[in-house]
Amino acid sequence: MKDQNEMPNEWQQHQISIAIDAFEDALLEQMDKLGDANVPPYEVVYAAVRMFTHLCFDMAPSEDVARKTIEASVEAGYKAFLTGEIDGGCPHCQEEA
Repeated sequence: MKDQNEMPNEWQQHQISIAIDAFEDALLEQMDKLGDANVPPYEVVYAAVRMFTHLCFDMAPSEDVARKTIEASVEAGYKAFLTGEIDGGCPHCQEEA
């Protein structure tokens, strides 16, 4: 049985990257649909951040890892906003409790 905290190899990391890209595309598609329904963008973002924050605290091995993951996500999102570039994955997702 594979240890869930084991770092993925290069091929697995590539597959994860492809899956995350598809996930982000699907989220953006759903956001477009909400926009078509005249839901304000700030409401969509609030709902998404609230939901993913809840999931992070629920799924992380500890509150500290959840908080670090959320902080890193906000920083990465701001960097992407400033530079137009999205980089890497979650830096804290492999930490143990």
